[in-house]
Amino acid sequence: MKIICGDTIEEFKKMPDNSIDLIITSPPYNLGGDFHTMSKGKRITYGDYGTCKDNLSQSDYEEWQTQFLDLAYHKIKENGNVFYNHKNRLANFECISPLKWIFRSCFTLRQEIIWDTTNEIAFDKRRLTPCHEKIFWLSKSKTFLNNAAALSDCWVFRNKLKRKDTGHPATFPIELVERIFSLIPKKSNMLVCDPFMGSGTVGIACSRRIGVDFLGIEINEDYVKIAKERIGMHE
Repeated sequence: MKIICGDTIEEFKKMPDNSIDLIITSPPYNLGGDFHTMSKGKRITYGDYGTCKDNLSQSDYEEWQTQFLDLAYHKIKENGNVFYNHKNRLANFECISPLKWIFRSCFTLRQEIIWDTTNEIAFDKRRLTPCHEKIFWLSKSKTFLNNAAALSDCWVFRNKLKRKDTGHPATFPIELVERIFSLIPKKSNMLVCDPFMGSGTVGIACSRRIGVDFLGIEINEDYVKIAKERIGMHE
């Protein structure tokens, strides 16, 4: 199990091709550092990702994510899979879909999974309240999932983890990671990577599985420390 404090693009460039079995990740959404919640009927904005201000121009953000996906394409094995969590961005009266840059990447989009988060709040009274995110299943060959037909493409997971629990503003539930693991055929010495590791949820799920190794990449030193503590790693 290894955690690297560094820039995802630069660290991926150093890695050998065809070395990763599975990528599960959720990059910054380019929300301008405007993470928020509601308290007593008032909107409270409580900051960004620290060293990552998450406020690129839309064109720069799309270029960055396309570059990341193309690198990920070369790093995963021929029968590898990527589960890429993102959501539609609502900005300037426009809905911007991650499909814009996914379709520009090298990957084949295998399926879109709807993640019903069940707990969104209406901050914009001009639109329907967004209550879901997307998990895009990507691959570069005809890979298959275990018992896929037993599940629908709409997953309901309420995220019970709050910033006060993990020190991170956007942690997804470990149950979601466990669901993905249940679909992946077992391999010996499987390497799972989260290149936008955050507080280490994917690493925690990996630590519970025999024969699964984890590689996490995170640019924020504080989140690296949090992730190591949550996973139980020691220097």
